[in-house]
Amino acid sequence: NGNRTVEFPAAPYNTPWFGDNTTSNLFPNGLAPITPIIIAGTLTVDNNWNLLNNPNVFFSKNASIVLKGNNQTFTVNNSSLRGCNYWQGILADKITQTLNIQNSLLTYMSIKIPITGSTMTDGITGVSLKNGANCIIKNNTFVNNWWTSILLQKYNGIYNGIIEGNTFTAEGLTLATVNGLPTWGDKYNHYGITIENMKDATIG
Repeated sequence: NGNRTVEFPAAPYNTPWFGDNTTSNLFPNGLAPITPIIIAGTLTVDNNWNLLNNPNVFFSKNASIVLKGNNQTFTVNNSSLRGCNYWQGILADKITQTLNIQNSLLTYMSIKIPITGSTMTDGITGVSLKNGANCIIKNNTFVNNWWTSILLQKYNGIYNGIIEGNTFTAEGLTLATVNGLPTWGDKYNHYGITIENMKDATIG
């Protein structure tokens, strides 16, 4: 951990940064600071963690937030999560985990495909909810995210997550299309929401 400025020109001077770590270690009371912070590695959410009223949360290239274990809830409200370069998004992959993201801005999320992966959705991409991980994702703005902003994947039950009132956009770009579909050569926001291998899901 330390302070960085050159790699993160959008961050205020001397913003503290955190490399690979856990939320229980960095924020044992379950609350992120409301002052600017930089996530510069994998931040593992291993307690109930709240990121509230912070407009200055920055992510380095390849940074990510990953929920680990059972019964974790990660709450984001009235905050801005911004990539200084492409970061690799947020992952919850257990039915006992919950992502609660509301009234927030999420930008420049990309995709991480594991070495053993063969498809785009084998990795983390945007806000990834797998295996029935629960969510409340309401009234957010997703800007300039590459491939998809929200991924629902791999659940054979009735999915009760709530996704509504969100805006998906790419600033200043016109996406090229082939047969009416975005081409893989484009950078941003091919899809707002992608649903794959799900028995049932309701959006809106």
